[in-house]
Amino acid sequence: MYNLLKKTPYIFWGAIPFLIFYVFINSDKLIDINIKDTYFVMSIYMLIVPLILLLFSTGLAYYLAYYSENFEPVSSLTIIHVLITFSCLAILFFAPRGADIEPSKMIENLENYRLYEDLFEYSVTGLIIAQVIFIINLVLSLFRRVES
Repeated sequence: MYNLLKKTPYIFWGAIPFLIFYVFINSDKLIDINIKDTYFVMSIYMLIVPLILLLFSTGLAYYLAYYSENFEPVSSLTIIHVLITFSCLAILFFAPRGADIEPSKMIENLENYRLYEDLFEYSVTGLIIAQVIFIINLVLSLFRRVES
């Protein structure tokens, strides 16, 4: 189990080529974000670049933590962080969006539209919670004693 946890940075770094491939396939796609009364429309690659930086820095932090002799992350928090992060990313990128519903059928599919928008909001919230778990994991690993 420990050997699998030591490969956590490679899981995060391995997701980066898939995101780059996703951008090349969907380069003409736009994403619309509605926050209260403000409506943002941006290209998908403008969302992917910060996500790639987040995955790279998370992988780097796990790499430095697991390959250092001074501290070691909590394994259960690492597993929770990886599962929440990648399940939320899968929902964000592969679940249908409300904008995919044909405008002429919007009234009939209003419940589906709301479901898709709620799913999007919950997955973004899950990503934020996963990053808080990641920070807690690193802080706890600073204060743990490593057994030799």
